[in-house]
Amino acid sequence: MWTTFQRITLPLIAPGTAGGAMLAFIIYMDDLLITYFISGVGFTKPSVFIYCMIQRGIKPGINAIATLLFAPFLIAGAGLHLRSK
Repeated sequence: MWTTFQRITLPLIAPGTAGGAMLAFIIYMDDLLITYFISGVGFTKPSVFIYCMIQRGIKPGINAIATLLFAPFLIAGAGLHLRSK
């Protein structure tokens, strides 16, 4: 059963899953402007937090957060690119 999933099902669903994840990430990061303008006191989404940290100066913590957000999509994209060749 695992072999069937790995050889047939996973290659078929991988592009759709990766595309959906990337689209969700883009929509989430697009929320920055709307949330930044209408958010109340004490409520901060991660995208607004990252933006505010960049305004104060780039520190190692913000680099780590950005890497954690971006790395899975970079790895998935590279894996799909290599798999298609």
